[in-house]
Amino acid sequence: MNEHDDSQQEAIRSGLSRRNFIKTSALLGGSALAASQAPWLLTRQTAEAGYLTPTDEYQLAKPENIIYTVCQQCNTQCGIKVKLQDGVVVKADGNPLSPWTMRPHLPYATSPFETATIDGSICPKGQAGLQTGADPYRIVRVVKRAGPRGSGKWASITFDQAIDEIVNGGKLFAGVPGEEEREVTGLKDIWALHDPKVHASKAAGTIRTKVKTETSL
Repeated sequence: MNEHDDSQQEAIRSGLSRRNFIKTSALLGGSALAASQAPWLLTRQTAEAGYLTPTDEYQLAKPENIIYTVCQQCNTQCGIKVKLQDGVVVKADGNPLSPWTMRPHLPYATSPFETATIDGSICPKGQAGLQTGADPYRIVRVVKRAGPRGSGKWASITFDQAIDEIVNGGKLFAGVPGEEEREVTGLKDIWALHDPKVHASKAAGTIRTKVKTETSL
């Protein structure tokens, strides 16, 4: 019997059930992990859970600690407010200015000092978005397909190369069997209206109609 088994047997003899022993061990282990990843969780002095003393200031409700953005955990893309603690994302809530997360939503002219203290609602998938930014298996480099579709072959390329290929297009998969001569259209060729003066004129409608007709053929 090892040391872990001895401590478990001692816990059972003292009236602590196996289930409660495991739950307590998990809680202590989780607390240790949280402390290692975010030490401020244990060093910050607060009152009982759910309450702040008159001298405490809720740091996550300060406008300078909030970034308004869009959740991309699904195709709905709700408006969210991301809260920072020491520059680290620690909480996500719904943007009170968004009709997707609050109904009725706050007027768009509402002061940021007021919107900082009001949270909309987001689903559990949106809440889990915080894990996306810290997942050890997340993609942190630009990758490009290096084999036939579905082959699972990828190559890492520089950010500058990715921008160049996306904008200019060309024979981007010349090294992939069967795609040596395939031309990929870049964004610069898809962009039909270049002149801002023309964009503001009546001719813009004619150009848009022409492009729409050509692309539908």
